[in-house]
Amino acid sequence: MKEKETYGIVELRLQTNKYQIKQLNDIMSEYYEYYKYVLNKAKSQLKYMKRNRKRQQLLRQLKRWHIAKYTPTKEQKKHNTAQLKEITKSYHIESGFSFRTWVYNINKDKHKHLSSDIRGLIIDQVWKGLDNVIYGKGKKLGFTKFSDFTIVTKSYNTPFKIIDGHIVSKAHNFNIKLAPFDDYRKEIMNNRELRYIRIVSKVKKNHTDYALQVTYKGAVPGNNRMLGTNKSLGIDIGPSSYAYVTDTEARLGALFGDADKYNKRVDTIQKKMSRLDELANPDAFTPTPKGHKYIKGHKLHHTQHWYKLRRELQYVYRLKSQQRKFEFETLANHLIALSPNIKMEKLSVQGWASGLFGKSVGNNAPAMLIEIIKRKLAYHDVEPVIINTNKAKLSQLHHDTGEVEKAQLNERSKYIAGEHVQRDLYSAWLASHVTEDLYTVDKNIANYFETYMVLQTEAIDYLMNPMNVQLDSFGLRRDNFTT
Repeated sequence: MKEKETYGIVELRLQTNKYQIKQLNDIMSEYYEYYKYVLNKAKSQLKYMKRNRKRQQLLRQLKRWHIAKYTPTKEQKKHNTAQLKEITKSYHIESGFSFRTWVYNINKDKHKHLSSDIRGLIIDQVWKGLDNVIYGKGKKLGFTKFSDFTIVTKSYNTPFKIIDGHIVSKAHNFNIKLAPFDDYRKEIMNNRELRYIRIVSKVKKNHTDYALQVTYKGAVPGNNRMLGTNKSLGIDIGPSSYAYVTDTEARLGALFGDADKYNKRVDTIQKKMSRLDELANPDAFTPTPKGHKYIKGHKLHHTQHWYKLRRELQYVYRLKSQQRKFEFETLANHLIALSPNIKMEKLSVQGWASGLFGKSVGNNAPAMLIEIIKRKLAYHDVEPVIINTNKAKLSQLHHDTGEVEKAQLNERSKYIAGEHVQRDLYSAWLASHVTEDLYTVDKNIANYFETYMVLQTEAIDYLMNPMNVQLDSFGLRRDNFTT
C-alpha cells in the first residue's frame, strides 16, 4: 500500500516598506480585476446554460423517471447523458481545459499585460467552483472578497521564487526581503521539498500588509516536547468550555475567555457603520419605534469614514482569530505533555451551531481545538480515542450506582456517592476511565473517586483566582462549591 504523502504550510514574514506594499497592492488589484472578469464570464455561461430549454426538458425527464421509480435502459441513460454533455460543451464549460481555452480566446488584448501563468492560475481557481456547481453538489458560484483573495502558484519557481532570503519576481520587477528565519523555518526551507507559493494579505488597522505562505512536502519538523507519562486524559469539550482530568491534574476553563472583549469592539464598530449609512442614505431607511429599518432594494452609498471602519472591523476579526488559535495551540501542547492517550466523546458541533449554541460555537470554535489536538497527536503517530457518545452517556452516568439519570441543561452539578461534583469535570474523569470498547466505564473506577475529589477541589480553587475567566455554565456561582 502506498504511503500517504504529507504536506505542511509555513508562513514567512516580509520586510516591506510603504512603496513595496503599494506595489504589492497594485499587483493583487490587477489579479483581482482579472478574477472578477473571469468569474462574471463563468456566471454568464452558467446562467445561459441553465436557461437552455432542451437541457430543462432532459432534466425534467430524469425527474419523472425518479418519481415513477422507473429504471431507464442503458441506451436511454447513454442518450440522455450524451445530450446533456453536448449542451454543456456548447457553452464551453464541460471541462477545465475547454473553459480555459475559451476565456483565453475572448478579448485577447484586454489583459495582455498579465502573464499566461497568472491568467491560467486564476481561471483554474474559478473553474474549481464552476466544476462543483455543474458536476458536484454546489448550488451557487462563490465570490471571494479582495481581503481573502490569493493565488496558489503551480510550482515553486513561477511566477515568484525565493532567492537568498528574498522573494523575487521578474514579471513584476520586485525584490522584497524576507524576515530572518528561526530554527523551525530554517529546517523547513533547507530540508523540505518546496512545492507552492502564495502571497496572502494581512489586514492591519490602517493599512494592508502581506506575508508569504510556502507549501512543502514532508513531515512537520519535530520539537523537543516530551510526551506525557500519565495513564490517560479525559477531556469534555462544550460549546464554550473545556474540562480535562488526568490522574495528577484537572482543569475547567473557558475555550476563549477574551471573546466578549472582541465582540464588544465589533458591536461598537458595526453600530458606527450603521449610523453612517443612515446619515448618508436617508431615503434608504424608514423610522421605526426601535430605530431605523433598511428598505430592501435601495443601493447604499458609503462614505470614506465607513470604509475606514470596515478595515478596522476586519482587523479586529483577524486579531480575534489569531489569539484564539494561539490559545488553542498552547492548550493542545499542554494536554499532550500530560498524556498522549487522550479520550473524548464524539461531538456534534454542527448540531450545537444549528441549535441553541450557534453564537457560542461561532465565538469559541470548539471544532478547531479538536482538529488541533488531532494534528499534534498525528505528529507522534497517535490518534485520540473517540468515545461512543450514545452508548457511554457520560453526562448522565452515576458511577456509584451504574444508573443513567438524564439531567436538565441548567443543572451544572450533581451528588455522586454523597459528594458534590461539577458536571463537566466529572464527565471528563469518566472519559479517562472508559475501556477499550469505547463506551463502558472501568469497573474499579470507585477506587479512584477520592483522588478525583482532590483534583476537582484544586481545579475549582484555581478558577477562584480573579485572573481566570468564570462562565455561568460552570455553575460555581450558584451551586456554592466549597473549596
